[in-house]
Amino acid sequence: MLFTRLALKLKEGGDLYYGEGSGFWSVTTESLMKFGFYPWSGPENYIVPIALVISFVAGCAFFVRSKDRLGNYEEAVGLMLIGGLTLGLVVLRHMVGINYPKDRVAIYFIPLTIIVIVSVRKLFPQTTTWKALGILLVMTTWLFPFNLIATVNLSYTRIWKWESGSREFFNRLEKVQENTGVQPIVSGSTLQTHSYNYYNMRAHWPLSAMQDHISGSDIPDYQYSYPEGSGNWWRYDTLCLAASDSSALLVRKPNRERQWIETLTTTSWSGLDEFFPFAGYALEDSLQNQDLLFELTTSIQVDEADTELWIVLDVIGKEGNGVLYRTYKLNERIAIPQEEKRSSTLHWVMPGSFTKADFVKIYVWNIHQRHVDVQSSELKIYRLVP
Repeated sequence: MLFTRLALKLKEGGDLYYGEGSGFWSVTTESLMKFGFYPWSGPENYIVPIALVISFVAGCAFFVRSKDRLGNYEEAVGLMLIGGLTLGLVVLRHMVGINYPKDRVAIYFIPLTIIVIVSVRKLFPQTTTWKALGILLVMTTWLFPFNLIATVNLSYTRIWKWESGSREFFNRLEKVQENTGVQPIVSGSTLQTHSYNYYNMRAHWPLSAMQDHISGSDIPDYQYSYPEGSGNWWRYDTLCLAASDSSALLVRKPNRERQWIETLTTTSWSGLDEFFPFAGYALEDSLQNQDLLFELTTSIQVDEADTELWIVLDVIGKEGNGVLYRTYKLNERIAIPQEEKRSSTLHWVMPGSFTKADFVKIYVWNIHQRHVDVQSSELKIYRLVP
């Protein structure tokens, strides 16, 4: 009952979204075969699951028939865990509609599989046939390290191969910024933002945030693309290809012109408040359905290096509903007292497709209410002209 209540609470909070309900084998087992043995996709992927089924059935049978069950409880722990988990997932699916977990969410089944296959050998009869079968079953688990050795690399990830983000792409974008003095609008998938932010941090943040919410549109100056191209391929040229995974950095032809609309300034501010507003901007009717760029330049100091700060772009609709909500973590960008003050420039795109937008708020979110010193800031608003 305790675990059922916990599962229901997680489900109500939306934390059990990742998975499907079609079946334990088709969802959990097959996704783990792909997850554990990618890029292998042939019959060899079924070797370990078959070995597990044989080990589980034989182990349970010999444990039940054993005269010394208490003495064999250590070998039976793995059987009880993997059997109980599987049964529990099936019951939760049919009783309360919780999805079967897959790939990374179900990865705990991989060490449990190895434990079961290795440990149940001790429950087998000590005959030549069963000893040989036990050794053969254990040897199937060697496929995990063999696959790791065959696929390990430092260029891209095993599963999301095209989500790694090439260092060459970032270097090209950094040169664009150096040559033009303008931060390009860059888009990519949500997962690609992580490698992009890493390279950005290593280079001391020359570029603004990646705009993953406009990936695949015709708005970005540059976008990271998969080998098959983007939805607007005809508007873009291929600037370079990543040698490791054939993903592409695309450049728009030409880039959207930035038409200045207005500049807002804020005065210096210091304090412990949780929120500090940079600017509020009411969108005129003439700006409806227009692609807009908000560019903020600011300098922030904190007393403690671990202060958690976010800059938030919050677009409110005419009916008071949220239209767009974008955050950017400032921890690595902000200056601390021991360092020289430096300013940061960040920008966000608000696509014209977000209709009925009425008011834009940009503010600092000082999550733990630490002391923050915000210097005078400047917000420039541009219309992106096709």
